[in-house]
Amino acid sequence: MKTSKNTLAILLIAFIFINVNAQVNDKKNATQKKGCVSGDCKNGFGKYILNNSKYYYNYYEGNFKNGERNGKGTLVKNTYNSYDKKFTETLRYVGQFKNGQYHGKGKETTTLNEYDGNWKYGQKNGYGVFTLGKLSIYKGNWLNDKKVGKGKEIFSNGNSFEGEYKNDSFFKGTYLYKKSGQKYIGAFKNGKRHGYGKYYLKDGSLYFEGQFINGKPVKK
Repeated sequence: MKTSKNTLAILLIAFIFINVNAQVNDKKNATQKKGCVSGDCKNGFGKYILNNSKYYYNYYEGNFKNGERNGKGTLVKNTYNSYDKKFTETLRYVGQFKNGQYHGKGKETTTLNEYDGNWKYGQKNGYGVFTLGKLSIYKGNWLNDKKVGKGKEIFSNGNSFEGEYKNDSFFKGTYLYKKSGQKYIGAFKNGKRHGYGKYYLKDGSLYFEGQFINGKPVKK
C-alpha cells in the first residue's frame, strides 16, 4: 500500500514537471518562430507569423500572392495576459484580403466590437453590421469607416433610429423612445434633433411640429 502511494506521488510529480516544461517550451517556441512557418507564403496557401514576442503572438493563415495577403484568409492577434499567464485573442478577422488589407467581405471581431460586412482597402465600405459590445448594433451602409446613407441602429436601452446618416451621425429619420413610447420624425445635427421635425406622444398624437435646435423645440 505504501509502495503504491509512493508510485502515485512520483507519477504525479513527473506529470506536473512534463506539463510545466511543455508550457515553457511552447511559449519559448512561440516567441522564437517568425515569418513563414508552413505552406507557401509567396504564391499559395500558408501560415505567416507577424509581430511576435513574449507579449504578442500575431499570425495570418490563408492565401498569398506576390508575398502579400490576397484572397481568403484569417488574421489573428493575441496579447499575453500576465494575470492568467496565457495568450488571449484580442482580434480575429476572417474574410477577403487584397494587397495585405481587408478587402471584400469579411468579419472582424475584437474584445470591444464586431463588424461583419464589406471592406475596401482596410476600411468599412458598403453594407455591414456593426455591434459595439452591449451598447448598440447598427445595420446599414458605410463609406470610409463612417455611417452614411440608409441604416438602422438599436441601443442598449431599447431606443432606436432608422433613416439616413451623414458623416457617421443621424441626418434625417425616425427616432423611437422605447420607455416612453414617444417618437421624433425629422432632421438631426450631430446626433441631436435639429431643424424641422415632428414629435409624437405615446398615443400617437402630435405634441409638436416645427423647428428644433440642439434637441429642443423652438416654440413661438
